[in-house]
Formats: sequence, C-alpha cells, structure tokens
Amino acid sequence: SLVNDYVSAVRNMMCEVLEMITVELKIGPKDVLSRLIKDEKSDSCFRVNHYPPCPELQPSSDRILIGFGEHTDPQISSVLRSNNTSGLQICLKDGTWVSVPPDHSSFFFNVGDSLQVITNGRFRSVKHRVLTHSLKSRISMVYLEGHL
Repeated sequence: SLVNDYVSAVRNMMCEVLEMITVELKIGPKDVLSRLIKDEKSDSCFRVNHYPPCPELQPSSDRILIGFGEHTDPQISSVLRSNNTSGLQICLKDGTWVSVPPDHSSFFFNVGDSLQVITNGRFRSVKHRVLTHSLKSRISMVYLEGHL
C-alpha cells in the first residue's frame, strides 16, 4: 500500500541519517544505531495529525491555541512532514518558543530522548509543540521510531 511504501522509505531515510551520526560520533560500527530501528522488537508509530483552523484567533491577537502541547519524543528519532501551514515550534535553551518555517517539501528530524541518552548528550532532544492557525488547516505526518 501507499502508506506502507511511505513508512518504509522514511524508515530507510532515518537509517541513513543514524548511520551518518554514528560515523561522525565514532561510536561503533556504522549500523550500531540503525540496527536498533531495524530490530523486529523496535516500536514504531506512524501518525497523521489534523489541526483545523481556529478563526476565533485573529492574527493580531496575543492569544495562542495549542494544537499539541509541549513535549519531547521518547523514541530515538521522529520524522515529520507537513503541509505548508505554520504551527510547529521549538523551545530554545532560554525558554523562548521559535516557529519552524513550514516547508511541505522537506522532512524535519527530531532527536528523541533515547538518542540523547545513547549519544551521552551529544545530540539533544528538543522540546516542541504545535499551535493552531487562524485561517488554514495544518496536516502533519509523523513517523516515530525506536522506543525499545
């Protein structure tokens, strides 16, 4: 099916990224991290999120409406792709929330808590959230992998 093909392609892309991380950090054989997500016991999840528009939020308003609350991902990594609607934000070290510019043609990789632990903090999990938009729907597809 189309969904299975998509998930397989994203998983393969994630393996390639993890192999680059392994080589760069010199932490073992090239596939030491990618093996974790290829393992049959590895847990994965593919989720489609829909955030409908909230017209009661005017663009000039100081009010925000949370579509998905602040969190980090417990997995090794997550891969996100969305339509061209803003909403994803990351939290900087000083607690400031910064919007990630939307790009429907890009994949966004989030380091998960497990990868932070495995790399002894050299890669840091980032707190993120999703805000709703006043005029446009936001659709995102998230593939989470590697929570053992």
